[in-house]
Amino acid sequence: MSEPDLILLLRLCGLTACLASFIVLISDLLLAGGRVQPDEPNAAYRILKKSDASVFWGHTLGVIAIPFCLGGHVLLGYALWPIGAWSSLAITAGLASLFLLGPFVHGLHAPIGLFLREHAEGRMTPERFGEIRVTLRRYVAGPALPLLGLFMVASLVFSGVVLMGETRLPAWMGLWCLGPLMLALHQSNRFLPGGVAGVLAPACVHVIYLPFIALVTWLLWNG
Repeated sequence: MSEPDLILLLRLCGLTACLASFIVLISDLLLAGGRVQPDEPNAAYRILKKSDASVFWGHTLGVIAIPFCLGGHVLLGYALWPIGAWSSLAITAGLASLFLLGPFVHGLHAPIGLFLREHAEGRMTPERFGEIRVTLRRYVAGPALPLLGLFMVASLVFSGVVLMGETRLPAWMGLWCLGPLMLALHQSNRFLPGGVAGVLAPACVHVIYLPFIALVTWLLWNG
């Protein structure tokens, strides 16, 4: 591939990832954004207060847009290429695991919210609600936890490699360690006011990823 074609590809992938990440951020807020209540078990309970239109668009936009975020990983692979092809591919694949899992987890928010709504309105017995919770925990936590662990490890390795100055990114970009930052925002209801946490927690992935991939796109704009 010629250099002009490579630069064009990197730009298109970066801009696609930025747009997709922005759309997913909005979809997260449509689904579960809102003030966090002290007695709220998790963000899914916020869906109870959402209109049907908000749940529908939050669900649909997110499921469609999340795979396009993987365009940003073309840039990450290119940035890591100086450390070696196999190392670059391994780290990039680890970082991609979160977005492979994303449509699956995001797509479950709407049905979980509807189950909670039926339970809150007394249209579902406590026994049936308990069975559904156990089933969801089994089929969601099973594939999710290993992939989340892989993403966390890949984030730490990525940051370490970048901090050592062995990539096409400046060393200071290694301070932007995706996994720990996303985890901190996910738990922000523990240390931030409810109104702020109600925005940051449900959209924690893309509040961190959107500025990160936008900055990577800008830094690699000319290859």
